[in-house]
Amino acid sequence: MKKLLAIAFAFASLLPLEMNAASNELEIGNGLVAIEEERFDDAYKYFTNFLNDNPGNQVGLYYRSLAALGKNDRATALSDINKAMTAKAGLMKKKEIKKDELMVQRGMVYMAMGQDDQAIADFSQAITINPENVAAYANRGKAQAHLKKLEEADTDYKQALSLEETNLPANLGLAENMMARNEYGQATALLSKLGTLYPKNNAVYTLRGDAYQMMGKYKEAFDDAMDQISFNEDYTKLMPLLSARAIQCDTYSLPKISNKIKAGESLDLWLQLRAKIYEQLDRYDEAIADYNKLEEQLGEEFAPVCTNRGNCYRKKGDYAAACNEYKKAIELEETADAYANWGMVKFNEGQLDSALVLMNKAVNTDPANANFYYQRGRIREAQNNSNQALRDYEMGLQVDRKASTLLYTHGLLAKANKKNGNTDLENIVDYEKVTLPANNRKPLALAQLGKNTEAVEWQNKVLAKFPTAANYYDAALLYATLDMQPKALDMLDKAFNQGYTSFGAMKYERELKEMSTTAEYAALMKKWNVADAKAPRKAAAKTDTVKNDLPIIPCTVDGMMLTFTTSNDTAKIFTISIMDVQMLLKYGYMQKNDVVSQRDKDKLDIMGIEPGTEVVLRTFKWGNKTLKNVTATIVEDPLAPILLTQGMLNEIDK
Repeated sequence: MKKLLAIAFAFASLLPLEMNAASNELEIGNGLVAIEEERFDDAYKYFTNFLNDNPGNQVGLYYRSLAALGKNDRATALSDINKAMTAKAGLMKKKEIKKDELMVQRGMVYMAMGQDDQAIADFSQAITINPENVAAYANRGKAQAHLKKLEEADTDYKQALSLEETNLPANLGLAENMMARNEYGQATALLSKLGTLYPKNNAVYTLRGDAYQMMGKYKEAFDDAMDQISFNEDYTKLMPLLSARAIQCDTYSLPKISNKIKAGESLDLWLQLRAKIYEQLDRYDEAIADYNKLEEQLGEEFAPVCTNRGNCYRKKGDYAAACNEYKKAIELEETADAYANWGMVKFNEGQLDSALVLMNKAVNTDPANANFYYQRGRIREAQNNSNQALRDYEMGLQVDRKASTLLYTHGLLAKANKKNGNTDLENIVDYEKVTLPANNRKPLALAQLGKNTEAVEWQNKVLAKFPTAANYYDAALLYATLDMQPKALDMLDKAFNQGYTSFGAMKYERELKEMSTTAEYAALMKKWNVADAKAPRKAAAKTDTVKNDLPIIPCTVDGMMLTFTTSNDTAKIFTISIMDVQMLLKYGYMQKNDVVSQRDKDKLDIMGIEPGTEVVLRTFKWGNKTLKNVTATIVEDPLAPILLTQGMLNEIDK
């Protein structure tokens, strides 16, 4: 990155050139600074502006590929780097990108896409062109490690270090290989040396924390995460890491966090963290109290706080309160988390169409979140749409190839389709090194691989460390898989006693399918007053906006993926939900002048648009059909899919 920054300043120094050329140089320079600061969206815009003035320019294509990869837009990253391979630098001849650098970038794109063999081929070609390309060796080593070829990876890392002794990626790669061999002491020693060379480097601290966790040194891992927080101005990205470290040693971390709260130190940080720990430990009332204190401290409501508080209510089984929090969050600031968690409420209530609508919104809002693809895949499996579910799991694994929940569901679906799913299950066993408060998939993966004794042993470790409702429920799934029904029922009973309330999802669990037909299972459901496990005791009344006999059809509106439904009604009706319109406007798919009946377009308040307002949909596509410039009326129900009656279709066809 230092090289990129140096190039950026070199570009900026060329500003005394004629105006147009100087402007182009400035776009490139600003883009490189943005990449250095990991502002990839900004960088992408700068390079796009440059390419608008210089179509097909090699330099612009190369750097936009870097930016696109940084923001997880792999399709654009690959397209741009492929074009750059044969493009010319034009007037920027002196800044022409070398062939080996182009090959390295394409290799990195392939590696991000999970195509490690193709990545290795590109890195190898780069090395053939330039045997002293350090990045090619370091990245080829990483791709080899992905394929579990650790010796070959070590060779590449060491070759990179022979050319540049302090190269960070190569050193980190060696440390990761040590950890893969369970050589945690050697790994921490190397990482501590790197900490001296690269003080305040997040990658070094994070990996050393991982090594400490593997060694059972949870306090040291938490302290490392605390240090990371101290030298990062924006701690929001590190919150999940700090929470994961803290939960492994809660009797140590909670007092330290509480002392900081008592001292009034960074209350917005430490109240959030303590609330998250309480939530993971099933201490929902304490978590809600901390979220309330946080709002008092901040002096106003914030969408993430509302969403997290809603999650606590959802896990308590108070779905009405949870939905109110999610709605409030979206009114404050449209967030993917609020959509996704609201979608899971609908899923647990058995309202699959509404759940899918909300999960689509979550994916559209944040397509780089692997968990949203997992949740949408679960919904589609419940709808008996296994092909689309499998596609969701594959897309999620492109975002995060180590996501255990995705690996497990993808592996099982692959096996059900008579394909090899064991690789996914074996990867879970490799990746899950520590027990978690929820979503442990290692025991289930071991059971599917026929390693029953190991599965039970790991499950016992999970429950000994985290006796949470979610883990008792997962233990029930494990014992049901192992055909140990009495034990499975006992674990299910313990999960309910611990506060498990997601009863609606139980009827979609493949592991419980056989056991759910037994008299013993029915008796347990009766004991806990769960009517056919269809809905939690405190669930809100059903409010599906679409009758079960109406289809939910994928479509695009002005380029955004949404859903619509049809009916045989002869009335001319074309409606769209207020939430869909807000999303279209917020993300630039729809323009303010498309809002027909709004008086003052310049002062249009997106969140203040009223039901009954008409909007023009410039393009409305589904299948091989396209409608142009059609007018739809906004309805108040935020979950309503677009409705296009047969009467309206007939009118349009005329």
